[in-house]
Amino acid sequence: PAGEEMMKIVNQAYDVLKDYTGTIKEQQLDYGDLLTDALNTVLGLSGLVVEVCGAWIWITGGTFDHKLALKAAGCKWASKKKAWYFRPEEFRSRSQGDTSLDDIREKYGSSKPTRSNNLIQGAV
Repeated sequence: PAGEEMMKIVNQAYDVLKDYTGTIKEQQLDYGDLLTDALNTVLGLSGLVVEVCGAWIWITGGTFDHKLALKAAGCKWASKKKAWYFRPEEFRSRSQGDTSLDDIREKYGSSKPTRSNNLIQGAV
């Protein structure tokens, strides 16, 4: 089940990124591994709502107690949205924080990986 969920997440991210016209330095970005590591970290923390919207992961809920773990996973705080996010460094938003989470959900879709006893493993 965790592998199937990961494939859904990877496919959703691919659908968003397939038309990307910028450049990504392959040696600097292995998004699949970064995504898997971040998801494994945050899905193991209690009280969080983890959501994948496009190529970004958004984390809400009881995040205060997990601030250090979220930072260690490479997540950053979006003060205007009152949520943590994870994304590749090369995929910066141009909106400067003006877009709400509801707008992001509507534009890119949203899926919430389920938490289980098994952590998400890398896609095959």
